[in-house]
Amino acid sequence: MGRILGAYITPHPPIMIEDIGGRESQKVISTIKALEEISRRISEKNIETIVIITPHGPMFRDGMAFSMEDRLKGDFKKFGAFNLEYEFKNDIKLVEIIMDESEEDGIFCIPFTEDMAKTYGTDKGLDHGALVPLHFIHKKNKKIKLVHITYSGLSREDHYKFGRAIKRAIDMINRNCAIIASGDLSHRLTNNAPAGYDRRGQEYDNLYVNLVRNGDALGFLNMDETLITAAGECAYRATLVLLGALDKHNLRGEVLSYEGPF
Repeated sequence: MGRILGAYITPHPPIMIEDIGGRESQKVISTIKALEEISRRISEKNIETIVIITPHGPMFRDGMAFSMEDRLKGDFKKFGAFNLEYEFKNDIKLVEIIMDESEEDGIFCIPFTEDMAKTYGTDKGLDHGALVPLHFIHKKNKKIKLVHITYSGLSREDHYKFGRAIKRAIDMINRNCAIIASGDLSHRLTNNAPAGYDRRGQEYDNLYVNLVRNGDALGFLNMDETLITAAGECAYRATLVLLGALDKHNLRGEVLSYEGPF
């Protein structure tokens, strides 16, 4: 019987990686240390497979997309770092069980292959939403397997239900697993933010962090849609999946770092 031994929410700005951000990465040193701590915890718990939910892979309106290649590869060449390359074994057996369990609940799953990447004209490699946290985690976890999922345009309730299907799938397989919800909070915190400034961005972030601390899944499910939109975020639906996987557990979140200098 498998177990979820860790559940983490991680940001993914490439600027955190020194080879990309240079001195700018020092502005988020607290978050870098938090990711290094997550890497240490994953190593100590002998995690075998990480299930990572990202917003920046191939996204579909009506279904969750699963990377299906046997070896999952990625790099940061588009960000100017030509020396950073990564490769992970895909936990295909767990992928197949998750898809079966999800479709039992009416959640459509899309097995995204290299041929589909060519058809849609998308990058077949791992996206930066996955690679940024994995850059730090990989340092202490060289042999970790991966399940790479891109969330969808389905309802918030469907994302939560999808998380419950992931939990059932892990229960059915002999794996020590961790789940990572990759996503940034508001992209609109400062006047020079790339997405522009919105005063509600900080309101969203404050609410999000408090809901994590309190383990308030219902609070997440009932969050005001206008607030989510105003924040310009990309973590919300990945977080719903993570919370669904932890359904019926008495949760309290530990905030290792929160900062938004960019």
